[in-house]
Amino acid sequence: MKTADRRNRRNKERCLARLYDFYNRKYFGGKLPRLTMRWDEGAVDSELASTIFMDDCPVMINFMAKGMDTEKRIRRVLLHEMVHVSLPPGVRHGKRWKVGMRRLAARGALDEIW
Repeated sequence: MKTADRRNRRNKERCLARLYDFYNRKYFGGKLPRLTMRWDEGAVDSELASTIFMDDCPVMINFMAKGMDTEKRIRRVLLHEMVHVSLPPGVRHGKRWKVGMRRLAARGALDEIW
């Protein structure tokens, strides 16, 4: 990977970390753990992002760069993953996850990005 590409990726990861911290304070009361944000240029996956757990603890959100074409999509996907982080490992898109997303919507988190 070229130096400029690495610098660009790190800059995106820092921006994602700042946005994660902002949303954590605003919508989750600062209760979510600090995580590594990874901007993956080479990943080919059907999902736009995934939360990586280690020993039942969330440690990273991995963003698939190919699908992240707008700021609104990045924000939506980040909030989606943050709901996963707020729940126990293994909780997918069932009732508990939907309740978390509805809670964000009720607080206005999705107003400008949906």
